Amino acid sequence: MKKETETNARRGTTAALLKDTIFHTSAHFSNDFFLSFFAPTLPVLITQMGLLKVQAGILNLGLELTALAMPLIGRVADKKDIRKYMVFTPAVTALCMSMLGVIPNFYLLFLVLVLGGFSIYFYHAIGPADIAAVNEAALGRLMAIWNIAGQVAFMIGPLVVTAVLTRYSTRQMPWLALLGVIATLALMVIRKNQPEASHREVSTTEQHVALNTNSKKRIVMQFMPIAAITLAIALSHSCAFAYLPVYIVEQGASLWMSGLAISFYFGAGVVGNYIGGLLHDRIGVKWVAVISLAGFAVFFTSTIYTTGALQLALIALMGVFSFMLMPAMMAMLQENNPEDRSLTNGMFLGLNYGVIALAGVAAGYMLDRMPTPTVFLISAALSLSALAFVPWLKDDFNKKLNH
Repeated sequence: MKKETETNARRGTTAALLKDTIFHTSAHFSNDFFLSFFAPTLPVLITQMGLLKVQAGILNLGLELTALAMPLIGRVADKKDIRKYMVFTPAVTALCMSMLGVIPNFYLLFLVLVLGGFSIYFYHAIGPADIAAVNEAALGRLMAIWNIAGQVAFMIGPLVVTAVLTRYSTRQMPWLALLGVIATLALMVIRKNQPEASHREVSTTEQHVALNTNSKKRIVMQFMPIAAITLAIALSHSCAFAYLPVYIVEQGASLWMSGLAISFYFGAGVVGNYIGGLLHDRIGVKWVAVISLAGFAVFFTSTIYTTGALQLALIALMGVFSFMLMPAMMAMLQENNPEDRSLTNGMFLGLNYGVIALAGVAAGYMLDRMPTPTVFLISAALSLSALAFVPWLKDDFNKKLNH
């Protein structure tokens, strides 16, 4: 009788996990698909609106600014059920991001990007913790699957918006918002049919109202090295995402080449996410961090001095190493903080996106005053300094091996 009950429980958990995985990969893909419109549209906006690079960085800051609210969103999600609102994010994100090319005013464009950013990061603050609460086994792989959905979106999205920009014009971009509305309707259907177990298998301790002193201290200690690493890599990652496509166009390449570079970068990130999640479960986050940081710096530097097919190949390798670290970090935090999953997930992603957005403004300011290769080299050197903080990561991998 006991075995039969356990078997049924496992089946329920498997069904809930499958439904949650389908829902969250779809939601993550939909949001990141439209988020990916920003970088390939940026060279057009710079030309069309006569923007300085620092102004382009400020626009990116508007998009990423609301990421700083993710810890608060995550904390609310740990106490109240606001997950039901996740279904609306693809439609809101799509409406904002598809309007990039038709808003003539810089300040209005900034406000629209802030709204789009809030929609994007509302989902990102809650999604990973929601799926992790269903099944704690192989968290590295679960986080990798979730991240891969976003990487695929960033691989496809730039190609779609570049096709619209080159074949038609920026004024045709709003039609793409229909895809977001369709995605929201699909998510509503999936969410409605999810097993109740997918939301109720969270332990009651996750619903506590306030963090005690020990919990606060534990979380602060975990985030000190994470914050240091994020600060060290922020400049290089903002350059790779926002300004490398602009640099490629400035070298004389076409807008298509710029769009392909973004797709290669994020497409290779699919492989990087999978490898990072897999390695986390096998060798721990510290070794993943060393491999990721060193590999990214080498290939990012290499892309500066190449063009054409070789540059695309190096950008792809850069993408592999760039995205190895995130699923490993996320899995580490999910394992270390089972009672505060949404909070710590929101803190991590909010810190990551917020700091990189601020670094984007700094990079834009530097690029307006210094040659692009010089700025890229400075950012690559800074990213290598992150290796000094890797030993301080709170990784329980060796402890798990002993058990």
